[in-house]
Amino acid sequence: MLQLQSSFGLTQAAVEYVVYVVSETRQLIDTSVKISHIPSPDVQADTASHHAVMPVIDPFIGTDSEWLRKKFYRENFGLIEPVEVVMAERLVAKHGHVFKRVSAVGYIVPFLTAVKQLVEMPEVQKLLIENEHFVDGSMKDINDGLYCKGHPLFSRPCLRIMGYYDDIEVVNPIGVSTKKHKLSVFLWMLLNIPPKLRSQLSNIQLLAVAKVKDCKEFGLSQLLHDFVSSLQTLADNGIEVCIGGRTETLFGGLVAFVGDTPAANLIGGFKEGVGFARKICRTCEANKDQTSILLTDSNCILRDDAEHQRRCSLLESSLTAHAKKYWSKVYGINKSSVLMPVSHFSVTQCFLHDPMHVLFEGVTAMEMKLLLKYLVNCRQYFTIFTLAGCLRELASELPSDCRPNPIDSGNLQSPDEKLKQTAHQTWWLSNMLPLAVGDYIASNDAKWINFLRVLQIQQLCMSPVADNGTVSSLRILVARHNSSFDELYPECHVTPKMHYLLHFPEQIRNFGPARNHWAMRFEAKHGFFKRKKMRCTKNVPLSLASEHQMWMCCQQHDDKGCKSTHYLRQPSVSSGGEYVGLTSFIHGSRISSYLGLTAEESCLGRVLFVSELIVAGIRYRLKDVILTAYGDEKVFAYIDNLAVIREKHLGIVSHCLTEYFDCHKNCYIISRTSDISVLDLEMLAIPWPVLCVQQKQW
Repeated sequence: MLQLQSSFGLTQAAVEYVVYVVSETRQLIDTSVKISHIPSPDVQADTASHHAVMPVIDPFIGTDSEWLRKKFYRENFGLIEPVEVVMAERLVAKHGHVFKRVSAVGYIVPFLTAVKQLVEMPEVQKLLIENEHFVDGSMKDINDGLYCKGHPLFSRPCLRIMGYYDDIEVVNPIGVSTKKHKLSVFLWMLLNIPPKLRSQLSNIQLLAVAKVKDCKEFGLSQLLHDFVSSLQTLADNGIEVCIGGRTETLFGGLVAFVGDTPAANLIGGFKEGVGFARKICRTCEANKDQTSILLTDSNCILRDDAEHQRRCSLLESSLTAHAKKYWSKVYGINKSSVLMPVSHFSVTQCFLHDPMHVLFEGVTAMEMKLLLKYLVNCRQYFTIFTLAGCLRELASELPSDCRPNPIDSGNLQSPDEKLKQTAHQTWWLSNMLPLAVGDYIASNDAKWINFLRVLQIQQLCMSPVADNGTVSSLRILVARHNSSFDELYPECHVTPKMHYLLHFPEQIRNFGPARNHWAMRFEAKHGFFKRKKMRCTKNVPLSLASEHQMWMCCQQHDDKGCKSTHYLRQPSVSSGGEYVGLTSFIHGSRISSYLGLTAEESCLGRVLFVSELIVAGIRYRLKDVILTAYGDEKVFAYIDNLAVIREKHLGIVSHCLTEYFDCHKNCYIISRTSDISVLDLEMLAIPWPVLCVQQKQW
């Protein structure tokens, strides 16, 4: 019943009908069995007297209504239901002259209860016991950054939380109800889960949901009161959880908060609309007219927590309305952050800049459109039809969800500064562009060279591994790009998002690889709230919060009602499989050696060879190219076979020779060799297949 409602989207009426049909069917079978004198399989026999002692029992007794079903889920599956929070009251006119007080409400999921339930999942407990750290000098997660290493709370084993906020539209965006049911959604994730596992949507938890108009009018203090007080309790007193059969006290806190610029600024109490604000940055004191002058973060005066608190106190003191408006503009602050009472959280450091919004919905999208207009219309290196044909040929090699939308002349001539692509499509399109049209462009074209700097910046920001070299290279690239952009495109000004690039090097140094700071997976979670076709919109926040908690309850339990042992890891999926004896395979000895099999085990072993394999949500296909080493020398490998044996997912690969790096096309030129080896696909440090094109297609 829980799966029917939460995973398959059946309505309450449909679930009740299924229960009714199953119950009636069991009664019909029971009656038929009694009439025909056939022993019922559900009847228990008395071994001494050989007579039945128990009748058939209806398994749906006590779940006849929605209230009874939810009671059953609470008692047996630990369902955490959303709790109503009154944000404020407003006067509403009824019949033109009668006024009635109506409460503006939001809904929260009790934070400490949700944290405790998550931590007691078997896989999460195992991760907390292992407490993995990297000591090779590189940064692979947020706990490897200087901020966590130097923080009195996060420098020791504890629970690390990341928060997220954004506004979403859950109705048809072109319908008449647009913005009527627009919601503010708050989410969080546990950073103790490794990045490759916490990107699963089931690992992103709901914190609170309310209508946008109520949040704008009444603020967030009441809605997030439980979250703020729970964070302080978690940091000061901890929570008691059962780990490994014994009760332990775990401490923790909020490490970072992410979101797009307006959302992060709203939570932080800064000016939301940076396009018209004097202060455009929540990290430093930069003014709008200084963006073309400031080229590195060392030139910026960073905001200080103590000074920020003093300014917030001044704005909330007994100033006149005119004085408050003036100093608010000078400081770039509207009010104190709702998270300021959290003692271990830094308002000026921990609202991270999101590389997805800064790059793929900002700098990359804007500059790519300006560049294409210049290449097609001004220099006429190629036509729009040539561009479309080259991109179509490259996109045919990509999975369908990665292919960019077609580009036509109307896209380039539209007044909108961006191409009509999603953030994911912009990412792929920018990487495909040099391979598609690089041969048509002069090697000394300054605008092309500056676009290549953008690609290098986003590659450093999207890398799952970072070190001091990453920070230094990124700082130089950003400075060169921003200074060149101001000269190459005098009709355009350096945007606030270009300024935010200045803070990425230090953000990586403090919080690890920027890829782990993006909001891409949080925004993918929006699809859950938009998927349901609502027939009743009386209380949309409650409907969506309840549906999410039912779905989360289902995800955290298996078919038998026990806590799932595969909550974090998606089961691997294969297609086009064929079993082959290990000894009859040409590279069977390599697989036996890699797995450490004995001669007898090798003779009896069978391997499932597949044409496609999905491991931890990443799709691998035959002829894909993967990166096997990422140090000073990059080593690529070509997948010849995909094999499954003893729950291991292996790739039989041919290593490639890296001949040189083509700066003009921003790609490595590689050639395949006869050197064969076996790799465990789950152990790859950089697991995603790279974009690879046969040279004849250029």
